Amino acid sequence: FKAKKMAGADGFVALFRCYKNYHAWIIGGWQNTRSEVMRIKGTVSDHTVSTGVWYDVRITVLKDKVEGFIDDIKAWSVDRVSLERYGSQDAFLKGTGVGVWNTLCKYKDVLILLK
Repeated sequence: FKAKKMAGADGFVALFRCYKNYHAWIIGGWQNTRSEVMRIKGTVSDHTVSTGVWYDVRITVLKDKVEGFIDDIKAWSVDRVSLERYGSQDAFLKGTGVGVWNTLCKYKDVLILLK
């Protein structure tokens, strides 16, 4: 999907599922200081989000690993087993799609491919 922050303190969220667990990749969270898939240490980065800029976001769930990309640059890669073990415990994060926290964003070209 493509996302653009219009206003607010944070960035945007990509919600996805790996095996039976749901995850939230928070991009520009925590007052726009960092990004991470919640509770997955190998995904923490210093990615922040600028207001008014379109970002291309992609999550790829492969047989042995899961990867996150921002503007076609790999932001993180973790083995799939680690995501299958640890899912979000927050009910509001269960789902597949996009979201926000404390921010106004625009989204376009949201595409979810399942095999």
